Amino acid sequence: MSHRPLILAWMAFVSASLFAQAPAVDYDDPDPKMIERLVADLGSDDFRQRETSMAALRQLGDLAAPFLLRHPNSTDAELRRRAHDLLIEIEKRGQVFCATGHEKGIVTLALLPGDQKVLTASEDRTIRLWDLADGKQLRQFDGHTKEVWALAVAPNGRRFASSGQDCVVRLWNLDGGLRSHELATLPHYVRCLLFSADGQRLLAGTFDGNIYVLDVHSGKTTATWPGHKDAVLCLTITPDGSKILSGGGLRDASVCVRDAKTGAVLQRLVGHREHVWAVAFVDNQHAVSAGYDNIVRLWDIKTGKVEREFKGHDNGVYGLAVSGDGKRMLTGGYDKIIRLWNLASGEERRRFMQHADGINALAFTSNGRYAVSAGNDRTLRMWQLPRMRKGARTK
Repeated sequence: MSHRPLILAWMAFVSASLFAQAPAVDYDDPDPKMIERLVADLGSDDFRQRETSMAALRQLGDLAAPFLLRHPNSTDAELRRRAHDLLIEIEKRGQVFCATGHEKGIVTLALLPGDQKVLTASEDRTIRLWDLADGKQLRQFDGHTKEVWALAVAPNGRRFASSGQDCVVRLWNLDGGLRSHELATLPHYVRCLLFSADGQRLLAGTFDGNIYVLDVHSGKTTATWPGHKDAVLCLTITPDGSKILSGGGLRDASVCVRDAKTGAVLQRLVGHREHVWAVAFVDNQHAVSAGYDNIVRLWDIKTGKVEREFKGHDNGVYGLAVSGDGKRMLTGGYDKIIRLWNLASGEERRRFMQHADGINALAFTSNGRYAVSAGNDRTLRMWQLPRMRKGARTK
């Protein structure tokens, strides 16, 4: 006698039972309390309830991730296991591509205007240009004799600058050939580069603690800005182009807020205990910084006070980016994890854990829907970022 009819009948009964218990969920704009209830039901004594909640949370996808992240140490083993499994599923959906080609770790990246292409610089002494539509390599730029640590794209998007361990600052044309123009040779390793808002000057942060201001036409050093007791590891400029941030090495561990024209230190942000590897502006009055002490800090740059600390990474944070609207932040570190944060609330919204080694660089696309990352595993990755609940967008 065949048992197939009985098996099919049992499956139909279970499906009908699950459907009957399914809560009413608005999958476009779910109620946070409903999501919390679904997460709690992952530990229910009723198997059908657990499966129903699992299915609903799976469909919610990235909107459920922040709630699932709240239970890594739950005493309920079943809830903990199911939440972990769902987070892994959601995370895998987020990766758009993983591009390979560099022979050694990628130190930095730079998005080109228009969000269609990205540059990467590596310890393998090369710079590569990638298509963000499919992750294909478009060009390779050779010329540096040692590791390349710094990239900066000109405001017009037509050329970029690079430098690193060979101390040579090079200018490249993106719409021309593959040969570079040697703009200048500086006395120390160059860790970071930044174009002025008008594109006429190029700032180079070096290991001697100075920022060298270079004329982009002549290559001459027009000014040298002191202010740090150790290497200048990172630079960024305010949205209005009026101020610059610079981050210092271990013996300094501070962030300098500077006048963008003169380099005068307007404020010194003190709080980090180790190297400051990354800085970014949130708006013209607020900035974030990250470093080897594992903590990301949100600053009021006028008062010099810390407004919030973001904790979670258990190793140095090297990658840092803020979305164009100033609402979200990405951090990546040597714990191999990328974290997406809500800047206003301080809540962690999502994790991406596919990198096999430390993460050195991050960037949002201009529309905030995607991000790119690169690190010591020699990969460039693109991520689709989670949706925001409709009700949360106006807060």
